Amino acid sequence: MIPERVSEEQWTRSLRRKRLRSLAPLHLNLHHRRQTSRAMADMTTDRASAGAGADRFVLRALAVPDFHKGFMQLLGQLTVAGDVSEAQFAERVQRLGDDHYVAVIEDMEKNQIVATGSVFVEHKFVRNCGKAGHIEDVVVDQSVRGQHLGQRIVEFLTRFAEDKGCYKVILDCTIQNSSFYEKCGYKKKEIQMAVYF
Repeated sequence: MIPERVSEEQWTRSLRRKRLRSLAPLHLNLHHRRQTSRAMADMTTDRASAGAGADRFVLRALAVPDFHKGFMQLLGQLTVAGDVSEAQFAERVQRLGDDHYVAVIEDMEKNQIVATGSVFVEHKFVRNCGKAGHIEDVVVDQSVRGQHLGQRIVEFLTRFAEDKGCYKVILDCTIQNSSFYEKCGYKKKEIQMAVYF
């Protein structure tokens, strides 16, 4: 069971470990190689590091009430979100399994979702029936960009996949966004191919 809250000390320790880990060479489709196991994915809520605004932005799991906190509108800043009803939204949230995590950051001053990203775990046959993490739909509201919220989302999702035993985490992004993901420890690897229906 994933606990509701994580202490500031746990979050600070996890950031230190991440900084140390980022010094080692890693593999970006974007691709991130699993380094060590840790229990950081056991946290579903995190508060910003100490300092101004420490309680303003809270990272946690997506919940059904987030429909009324601008979640779908936020996704619309990334791509075509469509006209999703509240019932459809609730059903989709409830169908998320243990291997699919949608993280959100809520602006507690505005009761709005201002950042999100998701990760799902693919169960493979290669690598001794290994697992790979896929990060998708990372977006930060235009009004709060530049405050490292996207980095917090990506780092959290990466740790979640690592804790699930994934040997790698991959994601696709635009060329313009590749430098952002490189700051999160990812490196360019191969190319993306797609077909849309």
